[in-house]
Amino acid sequence: MKKYFILAAIAIIAMACSKEDVKKDNSKMVKVNLSVSINPTLTKCNFTLKDAANPISGMTVTWEEGDKLTLFVFQGDNASWTSKYIYKTVELHAAAEGLTTYDVSPLFGALDFSGFDPSKNLKYCVALGKGAWNEYWHQFTIYNGLPYINYSSSMINQINNMGMIAETDVKEIPFPGGSTLDLEGSLHWVTSVLAVQFEIDPAADITYPSSSYLRMVLDGSKYVDCYTPITKTSNFSLTFFCPIYFDSEAKLSDAVDANGYRYFTIPADNMTVNPEQKLGGSTLHFSKKLGSEETNYTTTGSISASAVIQGGKVYCMKIHVTDSDSDGNPEFTKVDMP
Repeated sequence: MKKYFILAAIAIIAMACSKEDVKKDNSKMVKVNLSVSINPTLTKCNFTLKDAANPISGMTVTWEEGDKLTLFVFQGDNASWTSKYIYKTVELHAAAEGLTTYDVSPLFGALDFSGFDPSKNLKYCVALGKGAWNEYWHQFTIYNGLPYINYSSSMINQINNMGMIAETDVKEIPFPGGSTLDLEGSLHWVTSVLAVQFEIDPAADITYPSSSYLRMVLDGSKYVDCYTPITKTSNFSLTFFCPIYFDSEAKLSDAVDANGYRYFTIPADNMTVNPEQKLGGSTLHFSKKLGSEETNYTTTGSISASAVIQGGKVYCMKIHVTDSDSDGNPEFTKVDMP
């Protein structure tokens, strides 16, 4: 799924310079005019179900307050892009709510191209995400540590708090010889949504204590904690898990919607070049963790090794929760994953 935008007419102020001017590092301020547009039928970082009984039927989108766009402009090859680059992140205002096209030019203001070599091409890309940009690691922080999602969180918060990311391909253009620089591209998702439907036997619907969480671990895969869109690399990776955090005493049935669903963000296969961070072939494990104590539950099921996770899609997995031996420890069995 894609979100389309046009970066139009980036006016370059006082760009007539030589290599000697660059060495002097004179200020070269660039006024940015940027219009962003989306197709309202496509998925974006805040989701609304078209059919509440069937979350994989599709989701709809408009821009909303708090959406963050980051523009990167650099020179050189992608691997060494940090040797000479500039970037700026803007956050959309409330005026963007519900729109499919929004002019963010006033938010971008001006960029300083001092130090760029006018004899070399420019490269650029744009990323959409609510995670903060870490200047030290040159990566987006996606999860801000362990991705706890409160058991009573809304479906929207369940997805967005886990960090949805979209990006453009890196494009190369000549250094502008005139007063404007026109950029364009289309955002594509590098994350997806996993909708997990829990079918809970009443006998297995145990109470989870306050400050505990139920972990669904996809063993054999890694989640992307920090991410660089230009090189598709991540700095940190841990065992991928989708936790439900109980900040007060509650049951699993209290943590699902009317149709038994919880929603999680998962990395698409095109998010990373590291095969260990792909979900295909992962084995499921469920456990309860309270402080340093962890209780492992009997779990049956895995994700096919041939599974391909595409960005911007909604994947569904059904889990049957039982307690066949009446020992108070639920058993989790994966039924299907359409």
